[in-house]
Amino acid sequence: MRFFKVANARRPTPLLWGMMLGVLALLFADIGYAQTPADPNASEMQFKRILMLPVYDMRAVYGESFSLQGPLSGKVFGIDQVDPQAVDFVRITIASVLEQKGSFHLLPAAPQDVESMAGLAPVAGSRAERISAIQKAADRKGADVALCTYIYAFRNRVGTAYGVESPTMVAFEMNLVSAATGRIVWRRDFTETQTTLNDNLFQLGKFLQRKGRWVTAEEMAAKAIEELLSSLP
Repeated sequence: MRFFKVANARRPTPLLWGMMLGVLALLFADIGYAQTPADPNASEMQFKRILMLPVYDMRAVYGESFSLQGPLSGKVFGIDQVDPQAVDFVRITIASVLEQKGSFHLLPAAPQDVESMAGLAPVAGSRAERISAIQKAADRKGADVALCTYIYAFRNRVGTAYGVESPTMVAFEMNLVSAATGRIVWRRDFTETQTTLNDNLFQLGKFLQRKGRWVTAEEMAAKAIEELLSSLP
């Protein structure tokens, strides 16, 4: 690669450098929007019966850590505090949203289904073994797919709706595993640490939606779950 020197070019002023760095920071900022990647296996997306496997608090399973890979997706998530009520809240909220859709039949996990996932959350077992255990659990229940949900952060704000010492942070992912093929036919994840509008101009939509308030982890997670599950076929 060749580099050419431009004659009489002026060096950027400190102010210009600051503006350029600010623009780059905005472009690469983690804006926290729920990700909606393309469905990898559209032909497998016809399902009605969903086995609801336990929601896992990944920090409780693995202990304190800076980051962690999703057991099925392999995506890296930052680990933070997880409220003790988070698992029940996320499970109940997911079930409520799916039931409101009216097009899915939810199947609760039986004790043997949970036992079959012994290699899922703990370190033991390969990714293929984890998926195989999930597939078998879904097949035993007569489900079309199994829903696997992992929480990586569920930290509530410290402060009030209009002033905080520490903001809310939520990070989780949902995976649907086909009982027929063992493939992940749908996956969504969400990560956000609430920031001020001055810190991130791309958050204008959420800022207006939240009426300038600092939301709780429950509010943030509930809205994210509703948006993510809206992409189910």
